[in-house]
Amino acid sequence: MNFAIGFVALCFQGLVLYPWHETISEQVAKLENNIVRLEQMEAQLKTHMERNQELIKQRIIENGKKI
Repeated sequence: MNFAIGFVALCFQGLVLYPWHETISEQVAKLENNIVRLEQMEAQLKTHMERNQELIKQRIIENGKKI
């Protein structure tokens, strides 16, 4: 009886749990890659925002001198 229970448990682990583990590992790796991409995009957006703010300030100053 113990042998049968052990065999069924081993089959369950090998046929069900291990493939799920592989799928979850792949999904975690994809999420990590997406997080890295998002962080890079955030840095780029911050740089662009700062540049735009500087351009806006320059235009305001230029327009103030023209008046």
